[in-house]
Order: sequence, then C-alpha cells, then structure tokens
Amino acid sequence: MGVNGILLLDKDEGWTSQDCVSKLRGILGERRIGHAGTLDPLATGLLVVLVGRATRAAAFAEERQIPLTEFLPDYERFGRGAPLKRNLQIVDYADEVLVFWDEMSRGSAYVIDACKKAQKPVHIVTAEMLEETDDTP
Repeated sequence: MGVNGILLLDKDEGWTSQDCVSKLRGILGERRIGHAGTLDPLATGLLVVLVGRATRAAAFAEERQIPLTEFLPDYERFGRGAPLKRNLQIVDYADEVLVFWDEMSRGSAYVIDACKKAQKPVHIVTAEMLEETDDTP
C-alpha cells in the first residue's frame, strides 16, 4: 500500500516546486505526487503537495462543484514579503485555520500569531501529535 495524503511543505529558497516533488518521490517511494500551485526558486513558503490518491483532490472537488480558492504570492507587488502577505490573505479569508507546524517554521509561527490577532480559531498540529495518533502497524 502506498502513501496517500496532503503534505504542507515549508519550501526553502533555491528549490523549485518540481525539485520538491522529485525529492519527495525518492523519499516516499511514490510516483503519484503533484503540487497545487507553483513557487519559483526564489520563493519561500507553503507548497501544498498531493501524494498518492490525494493527487485526485482537485478533480474530486471540481467534479462535485466544491469551490477551491488558490492564494498565490504576488512577488511583483510585495517582493520577498509576498509569502507573508499571502498568508495574511489566507487568514483573512478563512473561518478557521489548521496549521501543521514543526515548531520551528517562522512562516507557520507568523500565521498562528496572525490568527490570534484576528481572533480566528487556529488549530495547531505538530509532528509529535501526529506520531501519537498514528495507528499504522
């Protein structure tokens, strides 16, 4: 059985979105990996990666007329601060925010703080929490 799910990757500068996908294919041993949206090599921030059956998520939503909203960083307008501006747009748009946080990412910490300031419910999931709920053999 392969790996299935959605990964939220905090992409470092210098990596293309495709670089990230290629690296994850090797790490996870899964060929069916794609990304939602593209970050250029100079961009840092959230890259949504779809793995296994989750690669059908966008088609699933479209087939069922579930609206999807994509937030892309506007580098022409905001320069290197574009990902943080984009994160604020997401917080503003959302009713609640789910953050998968490694407890080190400054971008995720920024989102958590922005949610608190905006009085938006924020749910934080850490790697430790995921390990505690992992029921795979």
